[in-house]
Amino acid sequence: MPLTYEIIEKLQAVIPGYNVRALTLADFEALCARDEIIAFEHRMPARGWYFLKDNVPFIVINKRLSAGHRAFVGFHEYFHHRFHPGGHHHYTTIGMKNRIEREASTMASVAVVPTSCLERDLSEGISIEEKYDIPKYLAEFRIRVYEHYRQIRMFRDV
Repeated sequence: MPLTYEIIEKLQAVIPGYNVRALTLADFEALCARDEIIAFEHRMPARGWYFLKDNVPFIVINKRLSAGHRAFVGFHEYFHHRFHPGGHHHYTTIGMKNRIEREASTMASVAVVPTSCLERDLSEGISIEEKYDIPKYLAEFRIRVYEHYRQIRMFRDV
C-alpha cells in the first residue's frame, strides 16, 4: 500500500486535520478514545508498541521521547491498528525493514508534518526537526516521503 491520493483522502475523511495541520499527541489521544484503543506512556526499550489483549487494542509509547516524536510513534502504532490488525508490532527504528513498517511510518510522518506545512517550511528554510520537535532521522524520512509523493502527484491526471 504505497502512499496515494486515495489513502490520504480516506485518512482525511476519518481523522480530523490529517495532512492539513500538524497532529499532536492530544490528537492521537482523542483518536484512541474515539476508537476505543487503550493508549498510555511507559518507559521501555522500544519507541512504541501495538498489541491486542483479549481483543482489546493497546498502544504504548516510550515516555522518554520528545512530544513530537511521541506523537509520531503514537500515530505509527495507530496505523498498525487500522491497516495491519492482529498480532503485535514494536517500533524500534524508522521502519524500513518491511512493507508494513514503511506504511505505518509513512502515514504517521504525514500526520505529524503535513505536506502543505512541509512545503512552506522547506521554502522558508525552517528546520522541521525543531518546529515539530522530532529527531533528525524522522525529519529526513519525512522529506523522502515528500519527494516520493511529489513524483506520484506528477502522474495523478494521467
